[in-house]
Amino acid sequence: MTLGIAIPTYKEHLPFLDRLLWSIGKSTVLPDEVYISASEVEDYSFYPENDYGLNLIINITKNKRNPAHNTNFALGNLTTDIYSVIGGDDMVHPQRNEFILRAFEDKSVQIIVHNFKQSLDIDMDFLNTPHKEITLMVDYIDTILPNCIYPTSAIEQPTFANAFISFRRYIFDKFQYDESVDAEFLEDSLYNRNLVMEGYKISYIKEKLALYLKNPIRPNK
Repeated sequence: MTLGIAIPTYKEHLPFLDRLLWSIGKSTVLPDEVYISASEVEDYSFYPENDYGLNLIINITKNKRNPAHNTNFALGNLTTDIYSVIGGDDMVHPQRNEFILRAFEDKSVQIIVHNFKQSLDIDMDFLNTPHKEITLMVDYIDTILPNCIYPTSAIEQPTFANAFISFRRYIFDKFQYDESVDAEFLEDSLYNRNLVMEGYKISYIKEKLALYLKNPIRPNK
């Protein structure tokens, strides 16, 4: 089973790209592909400091693309069995890929989100501390509540970021992110909501597998 990571980003987040790629390169299981879609980039000589041992593909354009467009573009160029999305200004726990692939060993699992840690700074203790085991809750996120844009569980409200999602390839073949102006900066929540409304259930990994870095320039989601 192969894993591809899609990284949608734009010019303001490019300074944070190396730290993300560094964290992916430290993973216990490396992804088979990493595709970056970066928009509003004037300098076509742009490239990360190195490839961090990754099979790295970068597409940059001077044109403006909204986050959904960049996400669709990156995902649409992956060729792996499992697609996974991560924001260009965040970082990943070294076991993220390992746990995602282990979760998809369950044939009933179609879509996965996971817990995360929010921080203003790079938390090296978090990144260097391994999880002892995986806590997978299959088909756990299954409910749409009134006045809540994203789906949740009928049992409790689990902590997850809608942007950190992984799914089998056929999910993206059927459903893409909404690129309309009305969906801008809500595209992650709307995508997950749409999946549940279409009858899919989202599995949940309870361990924190990403570092959500609240940079001042990042739009609120």
